[in-house]
Amino acid sequence: MASTSISKSFFTFEPSDIRLKVNYKGEPVTAHVSSSAMSFASPVWKKFIFPPWKPMAVQDPTTTYESTPAAKKSKVTGEKEKDKSVLPVEEVDFSDDNGEALLILLRIAHLRFHDTPTTLAYQTLLQVAVLCDQCQCINLVRPWLPQWLADEEQSSRKFGQENWMFIAWVFGR
Repeated sequence: MASTSISKSFFTFEPSDIRLKVNYKGEPVTAHVSSSAMSFASPVWKKFIFPPWKPMAVQDPTTTYESTPAAKKSKVTGEKEKDKSVLPVEEVDFSDDNGEALLILLRIAHLRFHDTPTTLAYQTLLQVAVLCDQCQCINLVRPWLPQWLADEEQSSRKFGQENWMFIAWVFGR
């Protein structure tokens, strides 16, 4: 039971406004994250959190379009501007992704650099590469790449580490 409370605290990033479903070391965990930090970190995460197919925030029915700030601005400047007050979803399911790799990316996205490891085991590095590729967030980890890939030449020759070509490709080596 202690590991559950520890893993929950690992996945709490304040201020938070949405939840993520995560599997971490075989346990389901609810992460509490910032939709803004996630959106800045990855265009893919942004679409999950602010889906373009989700309806706009519900406005007060007594408010007419002409009285909204966007309409007032468009009358003054002649611009046509939509009200972009889209609210984030409440929860996103990341339970199919590797929990350890996701935790590393969340720490970086939420500016928890002191909690970001300076070295990664091969399997963790591979999973970080997979997530960075899927979520289009390679720039997020660029500052850590020199340390994470410091021994890539030797490690890439080890038996059982055949995915170094993929890691190198993802990180532009």
